[in-house]
Amino acid sequence: MFHSSDAMSSPETRIGYLARVMKVLIENDGITVTNLAMLSRTNHKRCNVLLARLEQRGFVKIRTKGKRRYVILTERGTTFARRVVEVSQLQFWLCA
Repeated sequence: MFHSSDAMSSPETRIGYLARVMKVLIENDGITVTNLAMLSRTNHKRCNVLLARLEQRGFVKIRTKGKRRYVILTERGTTFARRVVEVSQLQFWLCA
């Protein structure tokens, strides 16, 4: 999903970043991309790149209304999101 050229290239950083985005989506299904980026503490461009990858894999659907884009977790995406958040929490617990 990520490439070594990503600014956040360590596995710990990548899972943390992905987990923040997925946690926000679990809690706010149907959120706008702008609000998702804000609540997950990431920049808009990076969020869009991740969302394109997640959509390509069937984890989210992007719906456009006017100028706003809304992110909706699919059933597969919800399962994936919960696992990612769980792994992230375990990683935090193990490293603390």
